[in-house]
Amino acid sequence: MEKFSYKIINLQDLLTQVKELREKKYRLVSISCTQVEEKFELLYTFDLNLSLKHLKIIVAKDTPIPSLTCIYEGAFLLENEIQDQFGLSFAKLNIDYKGQLFYPEKNPLFLKNNK
Repeated sequence: MEKFSYKIINLQDLLTQVKELREKKYRLVSISCTQVEEKFELLYTFDLNLSLKHLKIIVAKDTPIPSLTCIYEGAFLLENEIQDQFGLSFAKLNIDYKGQLFYPEKNPLFLKNNK
């Protein structure tokens, strides 16, 4: 089994790809976000028996991202954190703190050129 794989996918393929991983018993490890110029790169990391799979999407700021909470309920914490820190939004997020999970007075914390 591969110990590491990395794939850039289209936003519209995200839920399908994640459902396939869930069916194979992968667990969601993390979702990280980085702003690159005017776009945002989200890296989804999954694990099965110490084998990591990474899915990457690239989105514009105003693009709603489908929430993984319909597949992995615990993703709500990771997605709310990204909303707080970068001002992105997740569609159909099962528990949505609306940007107020961690930093209500400094929202969004990591967004570049945020005034």
